[in-house]
Amino acid sequence: MLKITVEFDDVIDDVKIMGDFFLYPEESIKDLEKNLFGVKADANEKTIISILNDVIAEKNIQLIGITSESIAQTIRKAIQNAE
Repeated sequence: MLKITVEFDDVIDDVKIMGDFFLYPEESIKDLEKNLFGVKADANEKTIISILNDVIAEKNIQLIGITSESIAQTIRKAIQNAE
């Protein structure tokens, strides 16, 4: 299960990624979250996936139980549900 909370106006001000998954190194969740700050709230999934994949590659992050695609989909749903 993946749960994401998003605070936004025109851009993402804060995002928290939570759920039943593993990430190595564990502290890299903060890298994923902080790289989403400032992204336009109406950014499409492809844009969000690209940002996440760049961070994953740069920081050599291993995702177990989630994908950048599932994170992007959940972010878009959270934003749409809040509008």
